[in-house]
Order: sequence, then C-alpha cells, then structure tokens
Amino acid sequence: SLAEPSKDWETFHGSYKDWNYSPLKQITTENVNKLKVAFIEQVGRSTRGLETTPLAKDGILYYSGSYSKVFAVKGDTGEILWSYIPKLDEETVARQTHSPFNRGMAMFDGKLYVGTVDGRLIAVDMKTGQPVWDTKLINSQKLTVGFTGAPLLVKDKIIIGAQGGEWPYRGPIFGVDAKTGKKVWEFLTVAGTPEAEKTWGNESWRTGGGGGWMPGTYDAETNTVWWGTANPAPLYDWSGPDYKTSGARPGDNLYTTSVIALDPDTGKLKFYHQELPHDAWDFDSAVGEFVSIDRDGKKYYVHPNKSGFIFVYNRADAKIENVYPLIKNFNFVKGIDPKTGELIGRRDMTEGKQKDLCPAINGGISFNAGTYSPQTGLYYKIGNEWCEDLEIVKTQPVTEPAAQLNIGATFTVKDPPGDKMHGHVDARDPITGKVAWSVDYPEPPLASLLSTAGGLLFVPDARGWLHAVDAKTGK
Repeated sequence: SLAEPSKDWETFHGSYKDWNYSPLKQITTENVNKLKVAFIEQVGRSTRGLETTPLAKDGILYYSGSYSKVFAVKGDTGEILWSYIPKLDEETVARQTHSPFNRGMAMFDGKLYVGTVDGRLIAVDMKTGQPVWDTKLINSQKLTVGFTGAPLLVKDKIIIGAQGGEWPYRGPIFGVDAKTGKKVWEFLTVAGTPEAEKTWGNESWRTGGGGGWMPGTYDAETNTVWWGTANPAPLYDWSGPDYKTSGARPGDNLYTTSVIALDPDTGKLKFYHQELPHDAWDFDSAVGEFVSIDRDGKKYYVHPNKSGFIFVYNRADAKIENVYPLIKNFNFVKGIDPKTGELIGRRDMTEGKQKDLCPAINGGISFNAGTYSPQTGLYYKIGNEWCEDLEIVKTQPVTEPAAQLNIGATFTVKDPPGDKMHGHVDARDPITGKVAWSVDYPEPPLASLLSTAGGLLFVPDARGWLHAVDAKTGK
C-alpha cells in the first residue's frame, strides 16, 4: 500500500514515490475558499514548533511533537484519542545543541514508530498509545546524537538514520526488526567500507560526522533503499584548495554528502554517488527526498541537495542524468556539470574571515519537502535566497567520538549581495528543471508543500499563513 499515493498517508512522503501528493479531490480550486479551521491542537512543551509530517489512516490523524510525544486525534473533530509522552533523559536533551524536535514517524502492523533525541526507537500501539518495545540504538549520553527524522518501513524492517553532521561521530543508519525491536544491521555513513576509509586522511574518519537524519525511500523493483547522508565534521574545514591532502579531514570523505543505495535485508552498500566531495559548506544530502519519475522508458529519482541544486539520477545505478540549480544566489561553486555531477570552480575557504558565502548554512533548500503532481507533471519546490559571512577557526582535532559540536566557524546569515533575503516556490519540469511559474515570498518559507488531485498546491509561509495556489498557474 506504500507504493502509490492513496487517501491514507501511511509513510513520510505519502508513498515510496515521495510525491507529497494527495489523490483526494473533494477540495478544488473552485471551493477551496470555503475552508475554515476545524480544530487547533496545542501540544504543550514545544521547542522550535512542530516540524513533523503527520500520518493518517482510517480517519485518524497521528502526529509527533517535540520530545517525541505522539498524539492520535480524530481527523474531523480533533478529539484526542490518546497521547504518548516518552520519558527522555532530560540531562542529555539539555546538552543537545539541536532542540528536541521530531519530524515524523513510520506506521506498520498496528504500530507507530518514533525516534528520540536520546538515541532510542520506540514502537507504540496505534489503538492504545502504549509502548510495545523501546530499543536503545545510540549511546547518546556519550555522544549527544540521537534521532530527529522519521523512520522508514521497508518490508519487515524499520530503517532510521542518526543525526550526525556536526558531531564527532560516524552517523549510522540502522535496520531494526519491526516486530521485536531487535537491531538487525547498522551501516556507517562515515568510512563504512574499506574503500571509503581511504578518503579520510589522518584517520579523521574516527570522528567524521555523517548520518542520514531524514528518511530515504524504497525501490521495490530492485529491492533497494535510497538514503541521503549528512555533512562531514568539522563542518567547516580550513584546508582551502588543498583539501585532498591538508586540513582537518583530508580527502573526499565518503560517504558524507552522498546518496547511498543499501540492501534493506543486510544493510550492505550497493552503489552511491557523492554529491559534494569533501563538503566544506554544510550542504548535505540528508534532506531525504527521492521523487520517483518514470518518463520515456527511463526511471529517475529527483533528489534536492541543501546547496540548492537538484540532482536527477537513474534509479538503476545512481548515474547522473541532470543537475540544475533551484536558487539564483550560489557561489560555493561556479556550477555543477549537468552530465557528470562534477563541481566546477569550488570555493574552498581557509582560516579567517570569509564574506558572502551563498547560500547560507540554512541551505538553498532544507528538510522541508517539495511535491510532484502527476496531474500537471510539475515538481514544486521552495528555493531560499540568503548568504552568510563567516570566520573559520582551526579547531583542536577531536580524536574520539565525544559529546561536543565540531563546527569550526562562527557565521552570520545576511542578504545576498544586491538582493534581499527571500524565498520562492517554483513549478518546474522535474527532469529538465525548466520553470513553468514562480511565486516570491518575502521570507524563506520553511514548510513542506502538498499538491492534490483537486488541482491545488498548498504553501505554508513563514508568517503563519497557508496559501492555496492553482497548481497549473501559480495564481
């Protein structure tokens, strides 16, 4: 049932196709102006708001909040059926630099699955809200790394990726038995194979960061899980153009800022593509959106990277089919070769003050998902225009995984040169990137988009307004 979009919403992007599309058509461009607020939920103790994508089945809405709280409410009235509030290690939570938000859950066999920032994966009974099992996967007390993204159900396993990126750690992705909660496999995104270890000079892989904090997807035809991975640590490196041989982490740093294809049964790597070798900008690939498009006998995945570039892959082997920019303000590279994916004119920074790096660390895009409508054939995606000044410092090498951030710079987000900070929603051909229409927003919107069979595109903005847009025209 996860293969195609349906009236229920049982996985993070609605289905394995990652379309973020609803085939429901009761609400149309004609009657959408009659929508009114049906109910409002106050979740209590909410840090940094709600970043979750709710799940829905048989008229019941399930959603997670900060601190991995889970709620079940009636979809029509909002009446709370149950809530589950796990007891977290508050001391670990307080030491977490990323606030304890939760971005979503998986659903299977009458259970919901939710990760926690103190390193656990919990199964909750969908009828009662009672925990069924609770598995500790990461020693978060030592590492302050846990889970914020949604897990993914694949066959009889729940797959979940760790936070990683800025931490001196090796960012595993875990495969867990959905029935028992037993860990079946673990894949290290940092130097998880002998080949990858060679791409980290001075044994810097020991504390390399990585992780895959948002869910990937599953291609049933080839029995392959695709996942996006996070940036290496320290996040900013002072090596400059000599990054292959000098700096904090000499080399390409596999498999960070990559898309990787894993066997869901064993966790073994099948193939990969590293989007940004030696990522020096925190433009990781872990946003986890793999939009499945079949066209002219070819099978593609469309995958956004935080740099604001979209990578189009052949689903068989992750060979590059196209790369195109979603934003105007970028200068971390001069460009990316659309045929090979090779970076052209990299901007590798050295110690000291650096002006106007674009986009900013927040990303040309972030974890918020775009949407594809099979009705219009268009891919709708937010692009954010902002830059930053930063000062890169030579950090003490961290040689053991530890409870500390390893950023390597201070930074200030600012307007792009000759432009104002803003965001836009573009409607594009997903494969060529050609723009059909674009709408500007005065601040970068940071929510996910939804398209529907009623011909609508829903855009929530940064001021708290929900926009219903005609998916064909942008009106």
